Amino acid sequence: MFPKILTITLCLVCSTAFSYETSSYDQGTITVPSVVVGDKAYRVSLVVSPCTQTCVTIESAVEVTPPQNASGTYFDGELTVHSVDVSGKLYSASFQLSNLALYEFTLLNAELIGVKTDPNSMYFSWDTGYGTPAEEKPQRGFETIDGGFIACGSGGNDTANDVLIMKIDRNGNLVWQQQFGSTNNKSDIGYDCLEIEDGIIVAGAQTYSSSSTQERWLAKLDKETGSQIWERYYSIDQLGQEQRNDFVADAIHEVILGADGMLYATGYLGAELLGFAFMAQGGTSFLMKIDPKSGQLIDENIMSNQGLTFGSSVVESDGGIYVIGTYDGDKMGISFFNKDSLALEWTKFYPCGKESENCENDAGWGNLGLNATHGVGGGVVTVGHYPMEVKDETKEWEPFQIKVIKWKPTGGVPPYLELEWEQNYYNPREFEPIDGDHFMRNEAWGIVTVQKKDGYPNDGYIFVAGDGDETGDVDAKSTKFPDLPSSSIWMAYVGYLGVDGSRYWDDVYMTDSLTDPGNEAGEYISTTSDAGLMLFIDSDIKTENPNAFGFTKLIQ
Repeated sequence: MFPKILTITLCLVCSTAFSYETSSYDQGTITVPSVVVGDKAYRVSLVVSPCTQTCVTIESAVEVTPPQNASGTYFDGELTVHSVDVSGKLYSASFQLSNLALYEFTLLNAELIGVKTDPNSMYFSWDTGYGTPAEEKPQRGFETIDGGFIACGSGGNDTANDVLIMKIDRNGNLVWQQQFGSTNNKSDIGYDCLEIEDGIIVAGAQTYSSSSTQERWLAKLDKETGSQIWERYYSIDQLGQEQRNDFVADAIHEVILGADGMLYATGYLGAELLGFAFMAQGGTSFLMKIDPKSGQLIDENIMSNQGLTFGSSVVESDGGIYVIGTYDGDKMGISFFNKDSLALEWTKFYPCGKESENCENDAGWGNLGLNATHGVGGGVVTVGHYPMEVKDETKEWEPFQIKVIKWKPTGGVPPYLELEWEQNYYNPREFEPIDGDHFMRNEAWGIVTVQKKDGYPNDGYIFVAGDGDETGDVDAKSTKFPDLPSSSIWMAYVGYLGVDGSRYWDDVYMTDSLTDPGNEAGEYISTTSDAGLMLFIDSDIKTENPNAFGFTKLIQ
């Protein structure tokens, strides 16, 4: 068996990424896919052999093409294997050459660097983080055409939040970082970003220096430097009967590049607070069509009392545009628009009708539409979270459960969308309830569609969330997974579903060591060209600063 843990270390300040391919242990043999020796690499089989200390002997070594993320290295008599999966526990191990004639190595140390709660889940590959001296939080991110990654969200200056966007290369090194709004001393927010042919689009909200109102904002950046090419503000003076001096904040919350080459954006008008807004705080939603070359507004539909009060996500599917969001915070809403005219064709509310009073027991269910993706073969898939019942209300606990819903279109006739399937996810570390009450908060913020043709095991959907406890008085340990951090430590939570709603796997992730851990909540997710995943993390351990944009790469 693999040896007892001797030491455990943690990277507190990660300025570069750690990258490796995971090795496997089975019945006394460690299979290492690639060990770099000088300018060559070898696939190595190590057999555990008897000695005073734990030893391994090289059984076979076959030359392979040197990979980008090698499993191990050999230098000056020391063999390091970066990650070995031993029945779901991941170790890093170092061995010293002790008998050249037998190709035998003696164990120097082994470090526990991770625990898999599901044997089918992806492996941690590398992570890194960057930011400013103030707090920051990523909202969205994606893989770039050149194999790097861009994240956008909110950063800080001394007085208020700014729009923060940064790019790292495929190895986790910072390429550029840009901050917008630092001169206005107002609360600005970056909600979304994407790559187009000749630049990067970043969307959100900015406040003029001389103004107290926050306007919808879109900018185009240079791919190589992140410098601004142009910016556009989309102002509106009045929302029905609601005057702008009472409702001060507008924002673009999500933007996509349509198949016709146009940008389609949604968000909210008339929120009460500057900066980040929760779904219950919006006043009116909208759908915009924008020329990505110039930022010119081509057309717009302000939904007013027709539909949603907050547009969270926009999806192109079934020949039109879906806007997913909430109505008055308690009801999830899905609106369908004609792509050419932007005419609103219908809106579906869940779990009850727009004017229904039967949602009194479902407060907070509007958060079920926090993000969405196109369904494989049509329709739309939504993800979000909702409150769970706590029997003892004096505890003031607020546990949340994740819900993923697949919606099937009915061909433009009522009821327009049918609930095809739904799946609930909760408590991946399997903390036991206290006096019958759950206490963990699982908050889902992003979901992507994956397909087998792109290298993923099955067609389906993968969500990202945060898994943590904010009670302030529990801080429990998991009996089933005692090596994982306690409940008060947030971890990134990832789940993989099939097209029929079947559960493939779900697991939790954080940095590559487990001692003295910090918070690592998953905020968004992106597929990658190597059929892996990039998690965009709200992290407080990847830099010395209060919070950081975290990047966690997963591989199969």
